[in-house]
Amino acid sequence: MLEIRSVLLIGKAGNGKSTLANVITGTNEFNESTSTIFGTKKVKYLVFEHEGIKYRIFDTVGIGDPTRPIEEILSTLGVEADIISEGLNQILFVTRGRFTREEVEAFKLLKNTIFDEQVVNYTTIICTDFQEFEDDEACETDRQSFRGKIANLSTELASTKIST
Repeated sequence: MLEIRSVLLIGKAGNGKSTLANVITGTNEFNESTSTIFGTKKVKYLVFEHEGIKYRIFDTVGIGDPTRPIEEILSTLGVEADIISEGLNQILFVTRGRFTREEVEAFKLLKNTIFDEQVVNYTTIICTDFQEFEDDEACETDRQSFRGKIANLSTELASTKIST
């Protein structure tokens, strides 16, 4: 029996979590929406195999969905925590290029209500909408700049991995 590596995608509504889930899985199983109102309404996951390794990708409700109170969103994420109780290998915190104070607060809330202090050790910040993603030098410059901006908001998050 193959071990399944579980990957959780979280972030604000409209930041590209479902699109990233489709790219990672090589499918169109996750509903993509540019709207912060009509995006993912409940957790969806897909198990797939890549190079002999099974992965379970979880697409989540967007943090900051203006149609849902934060308590309801956290409740949904709490249910997801039950679903992934078998273990979680990676969290991809998806942002659309600029990390805001609201996202830092959302991360802290998740850490304190669902996860624990160790969450930063397996969290990678993914920046979507970066047009120069094929230019390694531009990616590295952007990562360093982004890390500096995050450090001004949260030293804790500045220690996470960053990918563009």
